[in-house]
Amino acid sequence: MKSTRTRIRTRSWLLRAASAAIGLGCVAILHAQYPGHIDTERKPRTATLRSVAVLEWTGDRARPNATRLVPVSLFDGEHLQDGGLYLARPVPLALDSGTEYEVEGSGRPQGWFDIGGAREIGTDWFGFGDWKPYLPPPPKKLHPSRYPPTVVRDKSDEDKPHFVRRDQSSGSGNTSNTGSTGSASSDKTSDKTQASSAPVDPDRPTLRRRPDEDKPQQQAAAAPESPSKAPDPDRPRLSHGKPADLQNEPKPLEITPVAMGQTVAVSDAGSVGTQSFAYEWGSSADAGAAQKELEAQAVTLLAAAAATPTSASTSVAPAAKKTTAATRHSTSRKAAPRKKAKPVESASPLADVHFSAFALTYGSGATLVMTAREAATTRSIAVIALQDIYGKIQVLWHSVTDDTHLDVTPRMKLIDAVDPRGDGRANLLFEQRNDTDRRFALYAVGATTAEQVFATDPLPLHPVAQQND
Repeated sequence: MKSTRTRIRTRSWLLRAASAAIGLGCVAILHAQYPGHIDTERKPRTATLRSVAVLEWTGDRARPNATRLVPVSLFDGEHLQDGGLYLARPVPLALDSGTEYEVEGSGRPQGWFDIGGAREIGTDWFGFGDWKPYLPPPPKKLHPSRYPPTVVRDKSDEDKPHFVRRDQSSGSGNTSNTGSTGSASSDKTSDKTQASSAPVDPDRPTLRRRPDEDKPQQQAAAAPESPSKAPDPDRPRLSHGKPADLQNEPKPLEITPVAMGQTVAVSDAGSVGTQSFAYEWGSSADAGAAQKELEAQAVTLLAAAAATPTSASTSVAPAAKKTTAATRHSTSRKAAPRKKAKPVESASPLADVHFSAFALTYGSGATLVMTAREAATTRSIAVIALQDIYGKIQVLWHSVTDDTHLDVTPRMKLIDAVDPRGDGRANLLFEQRNDTDRRFALYAVGATTAEQVFATDPLPLHPVAQQND
């Protein structure tokens, strides 16, 4: 009997263990199949688009003769897309009518450009609209405190002298009151006289007032119109030509002139123009010393490029070697002293020097950018450098070219520093131009290198408008 009970207990324990294992397995399977609570009302997350463009104009910046907006890049949340091609149906998304761009200068707002429409010139799209000046936001209205300050007086100090003398007699008090009343009445009369003689401000906002009852009715009555009365300046008239208020309106800029202004414009659904990328120097002497040192390094780089046979500025070097070889073969057998070739000297000083300093991230050091050309040649140079905390300048990237090698190495022109992704890190926006076309490129600056991270498709320098049949 004892062995039978032991077997029964062992079987029951095995059955319990097996049932527990099966239960745990079922729970694991159900947990793997159940994904958890699903929020059906959750809205899909959409990336905030950020468009970067270049606003071009001719004439005075305050009153331009012609303007246009050239799309550069559009950040879709992950990658930088070409602004002139992104969602073109057929007008690109960056040039939709009603889109507002904030004109920037080193990250700070300089104005607004509202796109009124887009036009295809050649094979590229440009935006046209109104350029409005920047108006700073109004200051915040100060509200009074809920607990205004109160003056606490001590009752024990009543006998102490005060600024206001007490009245000791009724007569003197009456006299003083009479004098004060007379002076008050005279002050009121003088205030009325000054108010009546002061000119009326036409721009002052006024409410709808009742007719003045102090004036006689004859003056209040309107004089009858006579034929000799001057015509109403606000009366509409029919005339030919463009209205006077629209004669100074900027025209669409359809070509690419040589003298043309360029600045950065950014359109973002979020906040824009909240961070300045301009580097603040300690003094003007520090900025002048940095520019002088960078110009000296640029002259050295130009000299090294001139001495290199493969550089863009030494296209005359092969012909000189060929002439020297032909002269050697035509000389007699008599030994003659050979003259040493003189090193190529860099033509200096520099001309058309443009020097800029930026702080591309918050609290970063100075990123120096300089573009210049040699005064005696057609060679030009663009330099990107960094300045460390000790004032030493390190050149990270440079480009040297001339008029005969623009097809290989285009000429660089700095537009400005701009934040293309909206993450607080700015890139350098350049215009690369050769003899036939141009393009815009973004350069990212690191601790030791500067490289191109984005470039648009080539834009013709002189686009031809398509003729509609």
